[in-house]
Amino acid sequence: MAELAATAVEDVDGATLEGGGQLLRVAVALGVGLGKDVRVKNIRAARSKPGLRPQHVASLRVAAAVGGVSVAGGVGAVEITVCGSKATDINQDVFEADAGTAGSTTLMLQASLPVCLLRRPTLTTRLRLKGGTNVPFSPGLDHARLVLAPNLKLMGVNLDVTCVKRGFMPEGGGTLEATISSDGIKPIVLDATEASPERIDGVVFGRGDENGGNRLRAA
Repeated sequence: MAELAATAVEDVDGATLEGGGQLLRVAVALGVGLGKDVRVKNIRAARSKPGLRPQHVASLRVAAAVGGVSVAGGVGAVEITVCGSKATDINQDVFEADAGTAGSTTLMLQASLPVCLLRRPTLTTRLRLKGGTNVPFSPGLDHARLVLAPNLKLMGVNLDVTCVKRGFMPEGGGTLEATISSDGIKPIVLDATEASPERIDGVVFGRGDENGGNRLRAA
């Protein structure tokens, strides 16, 4: 800890409230994005398998990489420290992460997005995230593309999400690509017109052959 002696470390208790991975992702994203050193203890203490899982390791590493720092800690770790004060602007535009499992690619995106906007506000960042695109207990890729992106657009954030390949439980194997830039972040304003639905779209997908897909579209 000698390298942190000159900088205060923000301690975050990972057992707070639901004690899950979201607290971890937010803490690390804001630490790197705002240049703060953050130590997260009791990671995912309320889960049946506490500590980092492959998805969390991938999320933290890509978020840290965008900020030009590194983070130590592998699967099972219950405490990590991220030296956000050492964040730098690096000459790199494309970042990749692979959970190696069906870990959620949209949650990896959640961990990286604030860092991209805070550390690289005038640059375009491209992410290539591998794992699960449509898996339980996380927003699906289509939510990021059709709900999150349009709402961020109202705030001056340009998020383009592409499905290269869908990945499901248990094997994963999907790929999400995202391009992130900003015209200058601004408060979101929802008036009566913007808040009123004009149409409802749906996305239907599944495993199987082309004939199965055609039957789904025709149903």
